Amino acid sequence: MPSQLDRRKATQRRALKKQSARRRKFHAIRVAIAKAAKNIATRRKLIRAAEAPPGQLALQAAGTMLGKTESNNRAPWLQSMIDYVVKAGGALTWMVGQPYCGLGVIWSYLKGAGLKLPDGTVYTPNILSYHGETFTAKDGRRYVLRRVAPEQAHPGAIVVMDFTPGTGADHVALARGPMRGGVIPTREFNTSPSNGGSQANGGGVYDRTRPRAFVLGVLNVVPA
Repeated sequence: MPSQLDRRKATQRRALKKQSARRRKFHAIRVAIAKAAKNIATRRKLIRAAEAPPGQLALQAAGTMLGKTESNNRAPWLQSMIDYVVKAGGALTWMVGQPYCGLGVIWSYLKGAGLKLPDGTVYTPNILSYHGETFTAKDGRRYVLRRVAPEQAHPGAIVVMDFTPGTGADHVALARGPMRGGVIPTREFNTSPSNGGSQANGGGVYDRTRPRAFVLGVLNVVPA
């Protein structure tokens, strides 16, 4: 017959076993709650991204490249941009070593919004002629390019510029917002960080502010 000490030890073992089981159960519950919260946060993030205007998503994508520099329009990050667009069906292999402001716009919309602009828009003088053109995003939604006054530019609007008035379009950028006080804030590929150096074929990716005199036209990307 078990002694009183043995019975006490057995009781303690059962209590410890139950306590351990409760701890495992509570840990499993905490893990499940954490996973559910993570999934909810991920779903909310995806929903917000789906609801965001494509121009805003393009502007955000361009923001990941701010401060990048190159030499003679060549750099590994530039080649990666070209490869990304080509993989999506763009015929841009000829762009190696060429001015890339238009490539930056195309890449930003593709990377950020899943919206493939036509290859022709990589050539700046063509861009304004695409007013009224419709496009299809990866999710199947249709969008159209609408020419608007600079004061109506949405974040991510396509801003076409001419730095030598009268010679035609020679640069393109993304608007960071509408024109205010005669200037428009932009995010630009292939420009200089200041007014010194080439503005249309500079050495990197920078946020700039451009006066009305340089702006030839603005295209918003809006639902068709």
